[in-house]
Amino acid sequence: GSLSKPGVMLSSLKQQFDDLETWQKAAIAAGVVAGAGAGAYYLSQAQPSATSSTTQSSASEQPKPTFAEVVSSTAAPAAADQTANVNQEKERAKAQANQFKKEGNTAYKSKQFREAVAAYTKALATIPEGDSEAATYHCNRAAAHLMLSNYDRVIDDCTSALVYDPRYVKALNRRAQAKEALKRYREAMHDFTAVLYIEQFQNEPAKQAMDRVMNILLTEETAKVLSKPRTSLPSMTTLLTHFESYGGANPETESVTSLATQLEDKNADPALRVRYANALMHARQHKEALAEYRKAADALRELELTADRKQQLYDCLCMLASFDLLMSDLTSAKTKLDEAIRQNVPQPVFALIRRGSCLMELRDMEGSLRDLNQAAQSNEALAYVARGQAFFLLQRMQEGLADFEKAVELKPKSYIPYIHLALAKLQSDSSATMKIMNQAIEAFPTSSVLYQFRGEILMNFNQMADAEVAYNKALELDASNPNAYVNKGLLLIQSGKLQEGKQLMLKALQIDKSCEAAYARLGELAIQTQDFESGIKYYDQAIACATVPQEVQTLLQQKEAALAQQHMLKAYPELVKEMSAGL
Repeated sequence: GSLSKPGVMLSSLKQQFDDLETWQKAAIAAGVVAGAGAGAYYLSQAQPSATSSTTQSSASEQPKPTFAEVVSSTAAPAAADQTANVNQEKERAKAQANQFKKEGNTAYKSKQFREAVAAYTKALATIPEGDSEAATYHCNRAAAHLMLSNYDRVIDDCTSALVYDPRYVKALNRRAQAKEALKRYREAMHDFTAVLYIEQFQNEPAKQAMDRVMNILLTEETAKVLSKPRTSLPSMTTLLTHFESYGGANPETESVTSLATQLEDKNADPALRVRYANALMHARQHKEALAEYRKAADALRELELTADRKQQLYDCLCMLASFDLLMSDLTSAKTKLDEAIRQNVPQPVFALIRRGSCLMELRDMEGSLRDLNQAAQSNEALAYVARGQAFFLLQRMQEGLADFEKAVELKPKSYIPYIHLALAKLQSDSSATMKIMNQAIEAFPTSSVLYQFRGEILMNFNQMADAEVAYNKALELDASNPNAYVNKGLLLIQSGKLQEGKQLMLKALQIDKSCEAAYARLGELAIQTQDFESGIKYYDQAIACATVPQEVQTLLQQKEAALAQQHMLKAYPELVKEMSAGL
């Protein structure tokens, strides 16, 4: 009943106290020690004297003091005096501390920051222990320390201030600034996040600071991820999409088994090994193909290079450079592509496309466009796609769109130009996007990827039933398409079928343990259910699988947002509840 409501409970207690007899109130006010003294005095006064009957008779004629009168005349005045003295001392100390604070403020305004620190330190030494005004003194001293670049002391003072008031915005803001100065960007971001929550995202300087710190953190973390050499090939989807975009292995009619048997002859021509590597590529045995291309290239370099052998070496180097690009080894990729172009084969188009894209990643846009312009002279559709991407990166949107349209007009052997054109039209012309996808499916009716992509576009237009049909068709064409499982799983989750959707994403990982999309979606799902540990782990796995810098940065941003949410729930659970209730 009333115990669950503090206001009712206090009212009830107050009523009970008011109903007590006067003597009981006095005894309670006096305390145990004072009460014991008063009781002893009362007993001594109540006992008859053993030596004088006259005194006894006189005393018996006078009214005896009540217990309340005894307490009031002795113990209560003593306790009250003591309390009054203590309160007076506290008030004097607070007044003195406030005077030191004023001196600190004056020094701060005069930019005498060391003097300000000294004054605030005196204020803190003077103010009574436990007084909440100390929070202001700590925060003011932190401001002075901040001007002196004493960042560790800023953090210490702000942390002390926050003990008194965890929602002290100035303290959080100053601590964040100090952490940013010390390059502790993630911690700074968490403090800025707290400021935004407390002020309901109305603090514009905090928003700007948050963006600034997040960008610095993402730039650093992305560089760290991309600088680490990959130890394994990316997902099957990434591999297949790459070779669709840059040109794949030459066609091979003989089987992997047949070619492997022929290679048992130690005197086999290196050209046979190139064909074997091509066959492995078509069999989706990419790791084995990589090893064979390396062997073939090494063998060819040992021979006198006729025109045919130059072409074979060129083919090997293009494929090896692709694997370097997939492993984020841009320097090695460029070295191989330079060597490939030096072979002077009649049509070095795919080496130029690869090198142009490599230079794009290296931010050498002038060199990139030079290679891609040369490649486009061959009227190869993929050259226009690559150049279109370069134009978009340079914010030359109309030129990029024109290149994508040209690539589709050339009736390409790959579905990639259609996807790029559809993406370019997606935001501005939804009907054109669907028309392009229909043309793509008409040109490549057995492409599981196109149906999967069609489903994604339909979901973007909120046409969920049609999207599910598209995903089912994608899986009918290729039951090992992991992204189709991931996207269908997302569709099911959005329709309320949480467990069914999650199971499809886990199935995608059974098919391809390097499926970046599956890890990313599972991470989002875990964060939405406040399972932060699992969510962050999934994001780390997705980041490890990602190969494109922009994708890495996006995943890192999602991970940092999850870490910030986790921090807020631990540090400010009530504030998060208030914010959630207000949404």
